[in-house]
Amino acid sequence: MDLNEKVAQLTNETAELRNEVTQLKESLTKQNQTIIRLIKEQCHLLRKYEEKKQDRNFCTQKAKQFLNIFPINSQDDLEKAEESINDENKGECIALARALLMPGSFKKNLNKILGCDVILDYNVDGRHNKKRIQDYPKILDVLFQATTREGWNYKYFLDDLRNGFKCAKNKHFKFNWAQRRKYSEQPSIKIEEVLIPFDNE
Repeated sequence: MDLNEKVAQLTNETAELRNEVTQLKESLTKQNQTIIRLIKEQCHLLRKYEEKKQDRNFCTQKAKQFLNIFPINSQDDLEKAEESINDENKGECIALARALLMPGSFKKNLNKILGCDVILDYNVDGRHNKKRIQDYPKILDVLFQATTREGWNYKYFLDDLRNGFKCAKNKHFKFNWAQRRKYSEQPSIKIEEVLIPFDNE
């Protein structure tokens, strides 16, 4: 092999090496770009996760302020609850009421929203010498929103609430009747059964 052939061979090998190096650089550049993109995506996801976590904690803290709103046990509590509900906290009140009422709605769970005294003293329309729960529109709106479902409207809501009052009162009276019956069926003790007999000597 003469000198020219050797030079040509070396030139070809050098060119091939340069091509390989160029391809390697391109491959590394692409890999680096992919790695950088993945790192950015991970950072973005982590930021989103932290934001959601903070939002969740914030909502939980806000919701805790209203955990004591239910059950509403008296007329004073009704008036305080009506006064306290506003545009800022209404969403939390609705979420809390929904959690307490579902599933079963008012028929099974009204006592989680209203205490026994309120259930006995009030009804929806204020009939039969009862107080009128509709005099508290903010509370009713919260309960309406909490029970909203497909095909739901305010008339259905009021009918469901009436049924809830009826069922809760019946449950209360049945329980009281059962307690009185249980008490009255306890065996009575006659005084002569407990007195120590006195024998004349």
